[in-house]
Amino acid sequence: MVHLVALVNKEDKMTKLKQMREKAGLSQSQLSKATGIHYRTLQYYEQGQMSFDSARFDKIISAALVLKCNIEDLIENQDIIDKVKEYQATL
Repeated sequence: MVHLVALVNKEDKMTKLKQMREKAGLSQSQLSKATGIHYRTLQYYEQGQMSFDSARFDKIISAALVLKCNIEDLIENQDIIDKVKEYQATL
């Protein structure tokens, strides 16, 4: 029973990528076409089966541009977010 509860909670967790896509009012298909991220890969990212944090940098940038958001709005890993902020502070 405990195993089932963990599975349900994992499915309920929405990734930042999915949150930002929905906030922008785009379908997965629209985001896929606009960013060049394969539709099925986008689904894997949104379902948490693959980490968007480890996507190619150009794909992360493309998604941020299309969704009109900061990179940090799409990245889950706080260590990566801190590095992005550290980099931005040097500009």
